[in-house]
Amino acid sequence: MTINHKYYLDLAFQIAEKNLGKTGSNPSVGTVIVKNNSIISSGVTSVNGRPHAESNALNKNIMDLIVANLLENFIKQSKSLTKESKEAEDAKEDDKSVCAFGAAAKGNTFINFAGIRPDLISAVADSNPAKQEKFMPGSRIPIVSEEVLASYKPDYVVILPWNLKEEISS
Repeated sequence: MTINHKYYLDLAFQIAEKNLGKTGSNPSVGTVIVKNNSIISSGVTSVNGRPHAESNALNKNIMDLIVANLLENFIKQSKSLTKESKEAEDAKEDDKSVCAFGAAAKGNTFINFAGIRPDLISAVADSNPAKQEKFMPGSRIPIVSEEVLASYKPDYVVILPWNLKEEISS
């Protein structure tokens, strides 16, 4: 057994001692989840024996792992969208009109992250009537129907929900 394995095993025993005698017919178990020699989560069998230590360890860290994965994807996408934002700025400088499609949260996050205001993107179209005639939070860019956007005849339309690009483009 390597030194690290012994350390993690000892740590699991220490964690298990927290609920010793409180877990009913189930033993008190400590769990340590390790990735690349770093502890990413730990858990102990709950009082009365359920849920088990493994479930507690996974549940405790699952939101952190999901958020980290989403953030990693967002950063990847925002690098691409930052390029699109620069292209939108260049289009505005050339006296071209720029609008956007999709008033979803991820697009709004990008708009605010990039500091885009109504002078750059004049409107965002969305097919959901509940969003229309309102404003994007933070940037205050108006949300309009698809028909209104079409009447603007913009030179460029930025698709904000990038995961729906293929569906929207067709």
